[in-house]
Amino acid sequence: MAQTDEQPKVSTFYRVLAWVFVVFSFLALASGIMLLLAEQPSSLSWAEIVLGAMGLMLIVPAAFAVAFTGRPPRWWRFVDKALDIEKVLKQRVEKRDKR
Repeated sequence: MAQTDEQPKVSTFYRVLAWVFVVFSFLALASGIMLLLAEQPSSLSWAEIVLGAMGLMLIVPAAFAVAFTGRPPRWWRFVDKALDIEKVLKQRVEKRDKR
């Protein structure tokens, strides 16, 4: 059996949730642009805006990929492996035992 690079499909619930996120992302973007054009002061500080934008740079592409394809993006498996706490703890124990 040949191994494929294709990610497994996500459930319908998560795909609908991703679509809801995409719709609200467009609404937030549109309202943000309208606020900038109206030159109204924002209640958020620049640090909050920058940190929010940096967080959304990871979340929005993942939500778009799930909404449109029904599968997580290819780079998501690297995030999943990086967040595998049990594997990291096992590696630390093995490293400690080697000393």
